[in-house]
Amino acid sequence: MHSNSNDNAVLCATTFTFSAHATRCIRRLYNVQNTESSFATDPTMSKSQSALILIRQIIRATDLHDKQLSRATGLTLPQLLTLQTLQEGGSMTIGKLARELNLAQATVTSLLDRLEKKHLIERHRDSQDKRKVWACLSESGRQLLLSAPTSLHDLFIDKFEGMEQWEQSMVITALERVAGILNALDIDAAPVLDIGDLARSSAEQDKGA
Repeated sequence: MHSNSNDNAVLCATTFTFSAHATRCIRRLYNVQNTESSFATDPTMSKSQSALILIRQIIRATDLHDKQLSRATGLTLPQLLTLQTLQEGGSMTIGKLARELNLAQATVTSLLDRLEKKHLIERHRDSQDKRKVWACLSESGRQLLLSAPTSLHDLFIDKFEGMEQWEQSMVITALERVAGILNALDIDAAPVLDIGDLARSSAEQDKGA
C-alpha cells in the first residue's frame, strides 16, 4: 500500500514537471511574453485561466506578426512563403509548388494571382505541354525578399528544430491535447503559422486589424 502511494506521488510529480516544461517550451517557441497577466506568480488564478491566457497570447503573437509583416512588405505570410519557396526551388509548376507548400492547388493559384498583380512573380505555359503552367520570381520579387523580415513562422521552425527530440515530442503532445479539448483535431489545416484564409489579400488582413 505504501509502495502504491509512493508510485502515485512520483507519477503526479512527473506529470506536473512534464506539463510545466511543456508550457515553458511552448512559450519559448512562440516568443510569448507574459504581458497580459502575472498568472505565473498569482496563486489565485486557476489552471484553466492560465491555459486560456497562453492560448490567447499565441493567437495574439501570430496576429501581431502577420500585421507587422503586412506593413513591412505588403504581403500576407502565405504570399511570403510562396515567394521564398520559388526563391529556393527556382521555376516550378503550380502542382509542384502546391506540394512544396503543402497547400491545395486552388489556394496556390489564388496566391499566385495576387503576387502576379504585384509584379512579384511571372507565369508562363510550358512550351511542350500547354497544360502546364510554370511560376518563377520576378526581379521585383527577388528584391522584396532581400528586405523582408523574418516571419514568426520561420522563427518557430528554427527554434522547434533546434530542440531535443524529446522536447519536440512533448510540445506536440501538449498541442494535440489542446487541439483535442477544442474539438479542432478534425479541422483541415495547412502547416502555416497564420490566422484566416490563406488566399486572402494583405488589404483584407489589414481590414481585420
